[in-house]
Amino acid sequence: EAAAALLAKQSYDLVVWSTGETSIDTDVLSKAQRDVLTKLRADGVPVIISGAELGYAIHASRYCDDTTYLATTFDAVYVDDTSDSNTIRTNGLLNAETLDYGTCIEYGGIASARTADTACIEYPDYYNAAEGASVLLTYHNGHGAAILSADKKAIVAGFPLETIVDPDMRVCLIANLMATVLNKPINTSCTASAYTDVSEICDNAQDDNCDGKLDCADDACSSLEACQTVTPEICDNEID
Repeated sequence: EAAAALLAKQSYDLVVWSTGETSIDTDVLSKAQRDVLTKLRADGVPVIISGAELGYAIHASRYCDDTTYLATTFDAVYVDDTSDSNTIRTNGLLNAETLDYGTCIEYGGIASARTADTACIEYPDYYNAAEGASVLLTYHNGHGAAILSADKKAIVAGFPLETIVDPDMRVCLIANLMATVLNKPINTSCTASAYTDVSEICDNAQDDNCDGKLDCADDACSSLEACQTVTPEICDNEID
């Protein structure tokens, strides 16, 4: 709900919303959150939303009053709760033809994530495209993994984007999805460093390189003349 309140008060060029592997139907996408996303879509703000239980929770939940929400708002028609695949086909978005995501390994009969920075995804959703929309990514079996809306400003993915196993390809895929809804060129041969090696801009009041330091407080800016703090000399205190 805090995210919905923040989005309602601010202006954004792009919203990327991740619902992860949540399986509690009341937590995946609340009414308040759906209302905010509906307004963003109505205002023409590009939106990318992903999650393994997103379609299932909305379609099957006794708490959701609009089971067609994804179809009417994002042009993504929910089909089923299990695509039976942990591999996606990039369909030209990257030079890598396929990417693994959310792979699982069993320990003592319990399915766990294969890598420390992802999650085990057992029941990803799959979708068909509504009229005018298109299937952007597919699972290895041909089921729709991500739908691009008819206005090309929104994407719904039936798996958590953050669970792409290869961290570099994870960055690149998300960057190209963002470029798609922003109507910008994609970089099919990208490397993660193209998006993560960002220089700090020293006078824009933003943390451009995401190191927790703004402008002159960033080590990359501290040596600039504009960032030097000069203390005036006091002429009668015997201190330099």
